[in-house]
Amino acid sequence: MKKIFFSIIFAAITTLFLYGCQTNSDENTIELEKNILQRVNNTKDKDELATKEYHISSDGMDYYQNTLADINCQFKIECIRKTEKGYYAAIKDDEGGWLYLFFKQNEGRYKVYDYLHFASNQLYLSDFDKIVTGQTSMNQVRIIDPYGEYVDYDNIGRCPFSTHYTIDNYKVEVEYSVENVDNKTVQYVVSRILTEQPDDSPSLLLLPIDK
Repeated sequence: MKKIFFSIIFAAITTLFLYGCQTNSDENTIELEKNILQRVNNTKDKDELATKEYHISSDGMDYYQNTLADINCQFKIECIRKTEKGYYAAIKDDEGGWLYLFFKQNEGRYKVYDYLHFASNQLYLSDFDKIVTGQTSMNQVRIIDPYGEYVDYDNIGRCPFSTHYTIDNYKVEVEYSVENVDNKTVQYVVSRILTEQPDDSPSLLLLPIDK
C-alpha cells in the first residue's frame, strides 16, 4: 500500500515538473519561463516538435493574458518560435488543427496578446471564394472556418456577422441578413463580405515554415 501511495506522489510531482505547474512564486515562474524560452527552434517543422495533441477551446480568447508559464501548465509547450515582436507557441489540437499563441513582455512576464486557431487545413482568402451572397448560410461559413468569431444579432443589436483571419494575412468580415425559414425558424444568409489586410495581423509574424 505504501509503495502505491509513494508511486502516486512521485507521479504527481513528475507531472508538475514536466508541465511547468510549479508556479507558486514569481521567482519560480521567471525561472520556468527562462527554461521554456530555451526550447526556441525556428528551423524544425512544428510536426516534429509538437508531439502531443490537446482538446482546445474554439475561442482563443480563453488564453488572453495568460503567461507563458500558465500556458505551459495547460499544454506542454514543445514548439516555440522567436519573432521580432516576441514569441509564439504552436500547439496541435486533437482534430488536426493548430493553435498559435503570441506572447510579448508585459510587466516582466511574457503574456498572450493575440492568437490564431486554424482547422486541419490552413485558412486562405481563396477559401471564401465558394461563398455566394444571398445563398450561403452562416452554418456553411462555419464549415469553412469553424474557429472564426460568430456574433448573433441579439448580442450586439446589429446584423449578425463573423470575423476570420487567414494565413495569407487577410481579415475577412462576413455580414448576414436574417431570413425566415418558417414561422419558428430563421437562418442567417450572407449579405456582404469585406476584406482587408491589417498591418497588425498576427499571421504576419508566423515564420515561413509554419505557413
